[in-house]
Amino acid sequence: MKKLFIALLLLFMLSLNAQLLWEHSIPVRQSVNIEWGRSSAKTPDGAMVYVWSDVRRGDRDVYAQKVDGDGNMLWGEESTNSSYPGMKEGILVNGAADRQEDIVIIETGDGQTIVAWVDFRNDPIDGDIYAQKIDENGNLLWDQDGVPICLADDVQISLNIVSDENGGAYIIWLDSRFQTGPDIFGVHILSDGTLADGWEENGSSIITYDNSQNQHTFWEDGQGGAVLAWHDERDSGDANIYMQRIGEDGSLLWGENGTLLAGAVNEQSKPKVTRTSDNKFFFTWREKKDDTSGDIYAQLVDLDGNFLWSEDKVVFAGNGVQRNPRIQLTSDDCAAIIWEDGADEVNSKNLYAQKIDQEGNTIWGSSLQICNAESDQLNPRITADDDGGVWFIWDDSRDGDFPNVDIYVQHGDSS
Repeated sequence: MKKLFIALLLLFMLSLNAQLLWEHSIPVRQSVNIEWGRSSAKTPDGAMVYVWSDVRRGDRDVYAQKVDGDGNMLWGEESTNSSYPGMKEGILVNGAADRQEDIVIIETGDGQTIVAWVDFRNDPIDGDIYAQKIDENGNLLWDQDGVPICLADDVQISLNIVSDENGGAYIIWLDSRFQTGPDIFGVHILSDGTLADGWEENGSSIITYDNSQNQHTFWEDGQGGAVLAWHDERDSGDANIYMQRIGEDGSLLWGENGTLLAGAVNEQSKPKVTRTSDNKFFFTWREKKDDTSGDIYAQLVDLDGNFLWSEDKVVFAGNGVQRNPRIQLTSDDCAAIIWEDGADEVNSKNLYAQKIDQEGNTIWGSSLQICNAESDQLNPRITADDDGGVWFIWDDSRDGDFPNVDIYVQHGDSS
């Protein structure tokens, strides 16, 4: 039996003290059925909308639930499970034949959410992409069957979604319709579920090039468009990172094939991006030019794709493996970066972090040790507080390796 719990309490814990505001964890979904692909979005009223794929009806369908700041479930019929009085079953977002899975969600700025997923109703092998919009009361706003985003042949996977800041969304994915390796395609879908002018049915090419383009990261650009970066293998044997800005009409603003973000010798990988309040973009990535075990680097880019630092900034370069960075803008317009680090132990990974300002100065000394407990600390995520600091959360194996993995949290202040 798998249970979908509200384990990630970060968005309800942004106070000076790390107090648990609810007496106990609340099951968003509790049943003998199995759930996949949990994702969530915060709404302006302080609630969270959770989406997942579950098999209560026989195959995988998309469900959603809204939970307010007091832990009350707001959508769906009350559950008959007497162990959880008051629990509601959520709403069915899509129940088409076969599987619906790998769900992403974004809040559109008005309390409504757009959900996208990989859908196998038409193609049980490769799948397609569909989307739906949900209002603040759990009503489906687009066609009840969902809006088809991409029905092209071959595999479309690894969805990513950002708001267009006008009630719609940009959705991008890895697309294998060409045989040169996965490329990145996308759409701009408007608030009413129609395709924006300038975008092609079944997706426009964001980058189509030899070999593989993958590991894409995505953010709104503050001007109605979006910015992304990706790991690019067009130079065989020397993978680099490229970036692109896309306009509302699908125009590619930083060159037809993107702009090189990080292209030193050896591989650059795992890019992540966040946007400042004045529409600049912090990028971070894993860099191997000086150490094939990997270091962590960063760069700041403006809306025109210009580098604002004369050289890429070293976030951390140390012994052992540094990998899988994540980045978050802080309330004082700096960037907090966390990564998995193998400097302390050869066979396991701990967590370190750094804060960097817009001049490229590192603020937390040489680095900030978040956790060096025994065994692995992996898959970190971060979110900002309101005072220049950040919350960190991660998977922790100190009490036994998989499947005995727990979730831990830590809070770092501005300094």
